[in-house]
Amino acid sequence: MAHPGPHGFRRSETTAQLQHEQDIYDKQHSAESSPEDLGPHFEKMDVNDEHETKHHGFGHKIKGMIKDAFPEAIQDLKIMGGLTALETRIKKEMHDSKLFPEVERVAEVRRGLELCPEEQAFLIARKVRARDNFARYIGLKPEDVDPRDVPTVAFGGSGGGFRAMIGCLGYGRQMQHAGLWDCLTYVSGVSGSCWSLAAYYTFGHANFDKVIEHCKRRFSPYHPLSGEAIRKILSVPGGARITLGPLIMKSKSGLQTVAMDLYAVFTTG
Repeated sequence: MAHPGPHGFRRSETTAQLQHEQDIYDKQHSAESSPEDLGPHFEKMDVNDEHETKHHGFGHKIKGMIKDAFPEAIQDLKIMGGLTALETRIKKEMHDSKLFPEVERVAEVRRGLELCPEEQAFLIARKVRARDNFARYIGLKPEDVDPRDVPTVAFGGSGGGFRAMIGCLGYGRQMQHAGLWDCLTYVSGVSGSCWSLAAYYTFGHANFDKVIEHCKRRFSPYHPLSGEAIRKILSVPGGARITLGPLIMKSKSGLQTVAMDLYAVFTTG
């Protein structure tokens, strides 16, 4: 459940909670917020270029981070020059409620040990929807299977970087072809398996074969973390925004940005 704005008083909140929400809101919407405010966060990362001054925007900090982590990737000045414009655009868009309706709402954590009513309703609907697939998978006619007898099946993928990603894609593809995937109620993953599931439900359009073909192109001839691959993804139209945009948004939101974030965005680009 969500409520508009941080200013509305709710009896379940203490004064301290209200003040904490107000402080966060003021920080995110402060007109004085500028790229210079990010300096201290990146100094903690120890990835700044020692020949440059501390007071630069996020684009400059990213340049230093990538330069230290991937020196062969910093050869195209045009790419790095575009980061300043990207930073300005992201800073403006992240508070646009038309693009991100959630910025005008405050999330609320539901308390309780039982499943919420929405989840219980989903489980009932899922059993009905999966009944035909389950019947075909076990060799029965759909009319011979009561939806209440359809088991709740979950699939979980392990972590392990690209090895886990490829492994999860392989398992998912075979389950989909065999008819088991459509019998599942829950899917989850850790690390590399999350990359697989994220790709499957976004640009893969629920098709593992499409994601696997994407990986064949993406993982060859360059390793995704090589300078050539990074330069390529930042050079395509919209590549820098899609790859580095979330990182800029995270930093502008007041969260600490670390070198591991670069690993995350470039391995999933």
